Amino acid sequence: MLRKRRLGIASIALGIAVALYQFAPSLAENISQALSGSTSETSTATINSDTSVVVTETSITLVTGDPRVTLSDSTVALAEQDAETQLAIIQIRRVPPPEVTSTQGITLRIPETVRVDPRAQGAFLPKIFATSLNSLMVCITSNSLSMDIGTHGVVDSIDEEGLKLKGDRSGYLVVSGDPETVMSVINGALGMRVYRDTGGVAQQEISLVHLDLSKPSLDAEFCERSAVENRKTIRFIPLALEQRISDGKVRLGK
Repeated sequence: MLRKRRLGIASIALGIAVALYQFAPSLAENISQALSGSTSETSTATINSDTSVVVTETSITLVTGDPRVTLSDSTVALAEQDAETQLAIIQIRRVPPPEVTSTQGITLRIPETVRVDPRAQGAFLPKIFATSLNSLMVCITSNSLSMDIGTHGVVDSIDEEGLKLKGDRSGYLVVSGDPETVMSVINGALGMRVYRDTGGVAQQEISLVHLDLSKPSLDAEFCERSAVENRKTIRFIPLALEQRISDGKVRLGK
């Protein structure tokens, strides 16, 4: 049994080397050299300051702080397996970071102005429309107003694979993900709400920046890379309200 386990360690090293070869040939070679000659029950190969591989007689684990490396399965059971079949199958792939796509195919339907009660400290926008070919990123900013999307009155924060949101109920909001989902979160049932703690929303404005990304991201640096045609400003214009006193005769019934 011990011989089988020791042979298993060598086989695991070979399996890791095969799995990692396309990711980084030098990394695979280092792992193979570090582990293939080991006869101890636990072996550790330190690849660099961020990555190491630990092999025991019952498991194998790749420990990494490198954000470019992801594992579909980092632990493989080895007990009672034949030495010739004890290859550790670890799928490691380079995860490309989000990028601004070269074809910024974005369609927008956003009003330039919204009329509001001049006394109001809050207002709902009419539903806006934006779509892109890949992941849509929308950055909404204001120097004087806060934006409330998703569940109104609650600070929403989402960091999922298909949808990301930060800055809700603040003057700097970023949302990114599937275009339809992003628009659903922004518009909600009543439309995006803007509000001000002191003073009215009239004569204020918000800026919207739109980008097409390869995958969702909350990296605010992308907001600065939007094309001019994908930048919009909405201004809140006060309704013309008048108060009048009219003289007239009122006929009372008998």
